[in-house]
Amino acid sequence: MTRPTDPGRAGRTPDDLLGRRDWDLFSDANTPRAQRDLAQARAPWTGRRPRRVGAEARHDRTLGLERDQTLWPDHTLPEPLPRREQHHRASEIINDLRQLPRPPSPLPEVRRPVLLAALTEVAARAHNQPARDQLTALRRIATQHRLDANQLAKLAADVGTLIGRAGYPARSRPGRRPTNGKPSLNALRGANLPPALDTHLARTHLRWASATSDPDLPRLWILANGLTHGAPARTMLTVPATVHEPAARLRPSRDDLIGWYAARDAVGELDAAVRTAREGRQWLTASRLGRGQRDDVLLGLGILDITHPGLASALAIRGPGTVRMAELRHHAERLPLPTHILDLSDVALKAVCDRNGWLLGTPDERQAREIVERGLPDALTDRVRAQLADGDLTALARAVADVAPTDQDLDRRHWRWDPAASDAVQVRQLLGEASREAHARFADWHIEPRPTRAAALLARFPERTVRAVALTVAELAAPVQNQTTQRREIDDLHHDLRPAPPWLTDSDLPIPDLTPWSSLDL
Repeated sequence: MTRPTDPGRAGRTPDDLLGRRDWDLFSDANTPRAQRDLAQARAPWTGRRPRRVGAEARHDRTLGLERDQTLWPDHTLPEPLPRREQHHRASEIINDLRQLPRPPSPLPEVRRPVLLAALTEVAARAHNQPARDQLTALRRIATQHRLDANQLAKLAADVGTLIGRAGYPARSRPGRRPTNGKPSLNALRGANLPPALDTHLARTHLRWASATSDPDLPRLWILANGLTHGAPARTMLTVPATVHEPAARLRPSRDDLIGWYAARDAVGELDAAVRTAREGRQWLTASRLGRGQRDDVLLGLGILDITHPGLASALAIRGPGTVRMAELRHHAERLPLPTHILDLSDVALKAVCDRNGWLLGTPDERQAREIVERGLPDALTDRVRAQLADGDLTALARAVADVAPTDQDLDRRHWRWDPAASDAVQVRQLLGEASREAHARFADWHIEPRPTRAAALLARFPERTVRAVALTVAELAAPVQNQTTQRREIDDLHHDLRPAPPWLTDSDLPIPDLTPWSSLDL
C-alpha cells in the first residue's frame, strides 16, 4: 500500500505493485553507517538479501490496497475530499464505528446441562414421529425447560445434522432407517449427545468469534481507505472492497471488513496512537536534558516509533547508548505531528500491528497458518472442546501454545536458506516494548500483544479452527452410562447448581406461538 502522495508511483511496474516492496521503513536513515547496517535488515521479511517475487506473491493479502483510489467506487466520490472535510467526515464515520454493538450470540442464553436435558427428551419423544408431532413435542419440551421453542428446534436440528454428517447411525447401526419425521431429529436417538452438543457449541462459538477477531495490516489499510474517501461505516461492513488493476487480476475484491464488529476496537487503538504521539511529543519538547537517562531515551524512541518507525529503527540500530535526548527533541520538533487518525501513514499502521503482535498479511503467514493448523487435532482434547462449548475461547490458545511451533521454527521452515537478521528482530522487539510503555504513560492505553505468531493466527482466523473440532462415530456410539473419569471431569465444568424445574403435565403446558414448521431450517 503506497502513500497518497507517493511521487514514485507513476514509474512503478506491475511487479512492483504486486509485492516487490521494502516498505520504506528505513528510508529516513541519514548516516552511511546506518545505511550499511540497515541494508541487511529489511522489514517485514528482515532477510539478508532482497526477496524475489514468485508464485507465493498471490498469497500477499496487502496487494492492491492503497489510499489514492477508493475501494468502494459506487459509494464514495472518485477523488479524495479536501483535508478539512475529509477529517470531519472521517470523524463522523469513526463515531458510528465506536457505537457498533456486539453481535448477538446465536445460542440460547442457558447453561449446557439444560440444553443437554432438552435434547435428550427430544431424542426420545421425537424419534420417527410425523413432522407435526415432532413440532408439538419440541414446543412442550421447550416450555418444560423454559427455552425458546424456535431456538430449541434449531439447536436440535443442527446437532442432529452434525451427527448425521459424522456417519452415525448409518455406519454404526446398519438397518432400517426411520421413515417419519425430520432426519435431523431422528438422528438424535441413540447417539452420545454430550460430545455432540459440545462439538456444536464449540463450533458455533468459534464462528461467532470471527465477528470480533483481531485486526491486521490489510484490515487497517482497508479501513484507512474507507475513512479517507468517506465510505459510510455500514458500507464498509457490508459491501466488499473493490481492488483495482493490476492486483485485481489476483484478487478482485476483499471481504476483510464484512461483518467485522471489532472495527470499533481498531479505531480505539489508532486513536490511542494519535494521543500518545501528541502527548509524547510535548514531553520530548519540554525535556531539556542533554544526554538523558537510558529509560528516557528508550521512551523517546518509543514515541518516535509511533509515527516514524523508520527513523526510530535507524536510531535504535546505532545503539540506544549513542542516542541523545537533544537529538530526539530535534526530531520531535521538526517532524509533522498527527492530529487525526488519517494523519497516520501506512508505515505507522504497520507499526501498530507490530506493537500489538497482529498479522501483516505477508505470504509467509499463509504457510505458518497451515503449519499451526496441523497441530490443532492434538490440542483439541475433550476438555478443551468442553471449555470452548462454554465460550472460553482462550482455552484453545492455551492448548495450541503447548503443541504449536515457535516463531523461530516457523521462520526456519519458510526461509530455510535466508534467516531473519537478528539485529532487525531485536530492534523491533526493543521498539515494541518502548512504544507500549509510551502508550501506557501518555494515553493510559495498556497493550497486551499476542505472545506468538500461532496465537495471532488463531485470534485472526478463529473460524478456520471449526474444521478441527470434529466428531467421530466412535464418540457418538459410546454408551452414555459408561463415562470415563475424564468425561465426568468435563461434565463438572458444566455443572449447574440450579434446581431442576418441576415436571408439568400436558394440561399445564401452554403452547407458545411458533413460526410455521416450513420456515425452520431443519
